[in-house]
Amino acid sequence: MKPFLVFVFGWIFSLSALCWLYRDSLHPFMQTKHAVAPIVRDRLRGMDGFFPANMLLIGFLYSLLIWSIVNFVPASEQLLAIIWLTSSYWLSVTDIIDYSVPGLVLYPGHILLAAWHLWYGQPIQWLSLLFVVPLIGFVWRQTLGGGDVLLLLGWAPWLHVRELAFLLLLASFFGMLVFGCSRLLWRKKLIHLPFVPFLSLSLYLVRFGYF
Repeated sequence: MKPFLVFVFGWIFSLSALCWLYRDSLHPFMQTKHAVAPIVRDRLRGMDGFFPANMLLIGFLYSLLIWSIVNFVPASEQLLAIIWLTSSYWLSVTDIIDYSVPGLVLYPGHILLAAWHLWYGQPIQWLSLLFVVPLIGFVWRQTLGGGDVLLLLGWAPWLHVRELAFLLLLASFFGMLVFGCSRLLWRKKLIHLPFVPFLSLSLYLVRFGYF
């Protein structure tokens, strides 16, 4: 009964969150052509099938995430995992949908993350934070999104240098794997590849998983 209730809660919460994030238009692809950049507009225009099938998939995956936290993450870190991974999950969803990292998800997530660590007396990993700062240069060269760097700047203070380095390596590997598969198997050229989903998956594996 408990796994079923966890799934139901995750599904209802995720569907509600998705509708709230896109409350101005339940179909993001219906935004006016002046509301978004051209590359994003092209992406949104191809989302006619986003509702309801993809919406249900998003709800299912979030339910699966909550279920895995409840069953596999130590009880002492379950609240942290829910805060951290819920934020990263929804940032992944928005990055996939329209290449955005909305502040209404990013900043509250960072604040709650910092509050949890400081409440329990966890030290700030200044070396990890300094490790991320040079990545700002990649934003200027347009090889990395500004949202990706802001995300890492909020995560880095609570990750050891080794964890952060492994997270970045793993995320880069997943990104190259998807990019390679798109070219070799699907014969599709990806112009822009959302990177937040790879960061989020790597966070789960490195911080709360089996690495």
